[in-house]
Amino acid sequence: MKKFLLLLIIIGVAVYFYKPQLFRGKTTQSQNPSTPTSQPGTLPKIVPADIPAVREVPPLDRGSASDGITLFCKGRFDDAIAYLQKDLSDPAQAAGKERNLAYIAKAYEYIGDMVRAEELWKKLLGEFPHSKFAGDAKYFLAQVAAKQGQASSSKKLLEEAAEFAEESQGGRTAALDLGSLYAKQGGDALLDAWLWYSKAIRSDLSLETKRDLKKALDAMVNKMLTTPQKIPGAVSHRVVKGDRLLKLAKKYECAAGFIRWVNHKSNDTVRIGEPLVIVPGPMWIEVRKSSFFLVVSLQNGLYLSSYEVGLGKDDKTPLGEFTIADRLINPDWYFEGRKIKFGDPEHKIGTRWLAFDNKPGISGFGIHGTNEPDSIGKNLSNGCVRLRNEEVEAMFELIPIGTRVVIKP
Repeated sequence: MKKFLLLLIIIGVAVYFYKPQLFRGKTTQSQNPSTPTSQPGTLPKIVPADIPAVREVPPLDRGSASDGITLFCKGRFDDAIAYLQKDLSDPAQAAGKERNLAYIAKAYEYIGDMVRAEELWKKLLGEFPHSKFAGDAKYFLAQVAAKQGQASSSKKLLEEAAEFAEESQGGRTAALDLGSLYAKQGGDALLDAWLWYSKAIRSDLSLETKRDLKKALDAMVNKMLTTPQKIPGAVSHRVVKGDRLLKLAKKYECAAGFIRWVNHKSNDTVRIGEPLVIVPGPMWIEVRKSSFFLVVSLQNGLYLSSYEVGLGKDDKTPLGEFTIADRLINPDWYFEGRKIKFGDPEHKIGTRWLAFDNKPGISGFGIHGTNEPDSIGKNLSNGCVRLRNEEVEAMFELIPIGTRVVIKP
């Protein structure tokens, strides 16, 4: 009897994993787009609250949700296909064709119809080769090629997908996969791992994933700095009479502190004949509001450092592109017409200030430290980007005036 019960349990578990639709209750009649679950023109308006949460999945992009995409995100993939197919056949929805194709292809992936998914991803690439969903398409096709034993083709498609890490889930996943692949190889492949992980950490990933990437990338940077001459774009400079670190920093568009860091120097003193490795700038900073994360990158796109940040309450941190216009150590704080001296108990901007250039309607913003470290990861500032004091001090050494700052959603 016990053996019989055990057998029933095993069969039940197998059915649950391999035929989950049997546990969903009522299902649609067909997964074929030519036979939708309802006739076009009779589909009712979907109310999100009425959709049972069967298997929630993230949207492919940040666009506004249609009925079909709402169903997609709730795991109702068969129904989502029907709605999205209806939109495809509607001339008034022509502008959304690229998006609808992507969601239909992804829905077919989820329900296991890989043949139809492959057809639709190829159709999307054929009609929209520069689509923001190209990373999703190429990542899927890379997986297909791998299963067919086409290793070189799969790798090529994976690299092409990873170039879309900024725009797509598939691109981000491809960059992570490539970084992991090369990191495991070690040796000279570490540079490739650094490159692909750099693309991944600047993309729209979760904070938890970025924390893991930060650990891996910080270790890679420290490893590569033992032989900085191997860093792409690095130049060798032998100190001559008249050279000073600040002069060299200006010449190579970087910070004196960065030259010190790369060459493991404890001060700015240089000697005639001393060999230096210099990684020219300019570098740039990206802030992702969704993950409260800041990344500093070299001119060649390689990751340099990253930090968790605090942002503005009521969404006051502005989006857009700025330039570091000033750098101050132990700054005074100007707030609501008052000058609050550094060291005053009311002073809240920490030990360093990196000011943004002012734009019409946007002034007084920047990156600074904080005497409230618990505010990191929260929206509590007056709009500036906050770092812990020890971290803003480290970053301050690397960032010259003129550094570009991009703040993204």
